[in-house]
Amino acid sequence: MTKKSIVMESGYEACPNFPKEFERGEIPRIEIWQRDELIGTIPDEAPRSRSGIFDIRPGDFKRAQRDGKDVLQAAPMIGPGDFACLEGFKQSPHQPGCYSDTSHAEMFDALSALVRKP
Repeated sequence: MTKKSIVMESGYEACPNFPKEFERGEIPRIEIWQRDELIGTIPDEAPRSRSGIFDIRPGDFKRAQRDGKDVLQAAPMIGPGDFACLEGFKQSPHQPGCYSDTSHAEMFDALSALVRKP
């Protein structure tokens, strides 16, 4: 089942204010800022980690306004590898490649899986 078919079955297409992005199967994205730098974007929903080594804690991301639009303000202690662990993260083209490198997260996830085995 596609995202569009889920939307259509749910009856949202009848809503006059329904975002056009959903009709095209797109999910709106929200910018992530840290220390006045655009880090990247994620789908506009609550941030979720896809890694066992990075747990999102209260206060890691706060909604804010920047130039009249909603953004997420990241806490200063969140590092480049942590951003790469966010579901749907797309790095800003103005940032170095370290923000999209998931090799460390994948390595630690593999090691933690080995440790957890009985």
